[in-house]
Amino acid sequence: MITAKVISAMAQHWKLPARHGDVPNAYVKASAEEEFPIYIKTPQGMEIRDQVLKELGVNSTNEIILLLLQSLYGLKQAGRLWNRLLSTKLTDLGLKQSIVEPCLFYRKDGREILLVGIYVDELLVTGTNDDLVNKLFESLKILQIKDLGEVNKFLGTRIIKHEEDYFLDQEHLINDLLNQYGMNDAKMTKAPIDSGHLCDESSPKLHDPKNFRSLAGSLL
Repeated sequence: MITAKVISAMAQHWKLPARHGDVPNAYVKASAEEEFPIYIKTPQGMEIRDQVLKELGVNSTNEIILLLLQSLYGLKQAGRLWNRLLSTKLTDLGLKQSIVEPCLFYRKDGREILLVGIYVDELLVTGTNDDLVNKLFESLKILQIKDLGEVNKFLGTRIIKHEEDYFLDQEHLINDLLNQYGMNDAKMTKAPIDSGHLCDESSPKLHDPKNFRSLAGSLL
């Protein structure tokens, strides 16, 4: 979220919108690693002509294994392969990856600056002029990127643009949690609970500790 905040702040400073991009089916766009070949059985429903089977010296598709040429969802290395592909495309376009914030790429040419934030298959882009951003999206069409226009939601955070600033909130996620755990009627409090406070031993035990762990994880 640091990258998203930086890009939103700079977009407001430059008085230009932050644009949202999305790459559908991103993982399958990366090539498999030649040095670590992966072989798979023929997928269910895949038909191979009898002539091809004969040329291969087999009688059915069950006797065939295939060399994977592209990455697939479910592979342990799928995320890394996609990130490497996207990072390579961006650096080929002259962008540099930030050392302190690896999700942030930037390019500076005189007074012109282009910023790109990435998170898996989502991009947040802004620059000192619209032409820079338009050219980036045009260059990334090879990845079938979708230009979703001015950002209004990114990584579960709602982004609202006002005249002088951006407002970021997660109100919808908070409401979802309240609905999920039956706390719609809970009253607000101005101060948090004391850090050393423990419930009395007579308090009822949790029916399902998983719910507590799930809630704690959602709050984090």
